[in-house]
Amino acid sequence: MIRLLHISDVHINASYANKDEMIRKKLKTCMYESLDAMVNFSIMEKIDALIIAGDFFDHEKINFQDEAEVMKLMGKLLDEGCHVIYVTGNHDPMKTAPFLNLLTHHQNFHFFDDEQVKWTELRSKNGELFKVVGVGHKSKNEQRSLITNFPPKADDGIWIGVAHASVPSAITTPDKQSYMATPLKVIEQLNYDYFALGHIHIRQKLTSKIAYSGNIQGLNIKETGAKGGYLVEIDRAHVHVSEVDFNALQWEIIECLLTPETSNLTELQSLMLNQIMTKLSETKLPSRNMMIRIVLSGKSILKEALSDQANVAFLCDVLKRKVGLMDVEIKTNQLSYPVDVEALMNEHTVLSEMITRITNGSYEEALLNKIYSLPIFKSNTTQEEKKRVLESMKERLIEEIVERMVIKHED
Repeated sequence: MIRLLHISDVHINASYANKDEMIRKKLKTCMYESLDAMVNFSIMEKIDALIIAGDFFDHEKINFQDEAEVMKLMGKLLDEGCHVIYVTGNHDPMKTAPFLNLLTHHQNFHFFDDEQVKWTELRSKNGELFKVVGVGHKSKNEQRSLITNFPPKADDGIWIGVAHASVPSAITTPDKQSYMATPLKVIEQLNYDYFALGHIHIRQKLTSKIAYSGNIQGLNIKETGAKGGYLVEIDRAHVHVSEVDFNALQWEIIECLLTPETSNLTELQSLMLNQIMTKLSETKLPSRNMMIRIVLSGKSILKEALSDQANVAFLCDVLKRKVGLMDVEIKTNQLSYPVDVEALMNEHTVLSEMITRITNGSYEEALLNKIYSLPIFKSNTTQEEKKRVLESMKERLIEEIVERMVIKHED
């Protein structure tokens, strides 16, 4: 049996957008702790090879601290007899980290840093041979489907494929750009025992033998949940792929629905604290390593108070101290006033006429096409998604009109 650890998309030198310098330092420290956990796991579990499927670095500006950390960790693995298989990605193409060339003399370091498909035969700790076929990125904008140049499995040995590439059928975020795009069926037809992919930061198995490891630690609030990689165990009859978590910090989003009955600070705090504690009970990390965003929604008389940033900052500080979180932020833009819109529609007023026209109005196809061509609609957005977005826009428009003509008028 051979044992592999598949990771990707570390982005070790990525910058963090948080305004608090202390939090930025904590985020960096946690990144190093995640890498330490990954290396220690590899050594303790006697992993035969660490697969890095691209984007270990975020860009070519690598400071001395990151360089020293990488060389220390790589050296530790290599000296323990663990193969390191590294293919470059769109963020760390050829020549991004020249100091890695210092490792190429080591027989256990295998670097795929350009567009040439290469293969190498390696030996596991128990003496079993396996082939690795990989390709890297020579530039930051590789659009060719280089995986189509991979040779199909040609014998009964163990074959491993590695690439940093987009698979259109994979789960991803709408803003994720495509590089080296390859249909899943093309990879399946190679018939490899395992194919390690990088680029998409969401850990997922596309088949029982083809997977994205995701990243080892979320880089921002869009990358929630536990992070790590895949432990891949292969013998000639079976392939077993299991999740392993390494993240030292975790991002989470909590949806918190307010009702008209939530009418004061005490009730609001209690509601949010309960939601936070429920989320923490589902995670393995201590609260001090959690970055939480609370999204408030629903109809509440507290909307006006929560429009005051000083009140929001006070709430964030209270929750952070009470629970011991690394950081917490509160989003209030989905809140609305508790106004009975249906009752307003039944009145014979200018407002009721406006609401009725917005709610029941139909749109000519030409107008809809113009609306759907706006930047808020991505090119890959489905018709159903477009309709949902349009309905949501109509709801927000009605809320804005009611706020301006009823709420503020009453004030």
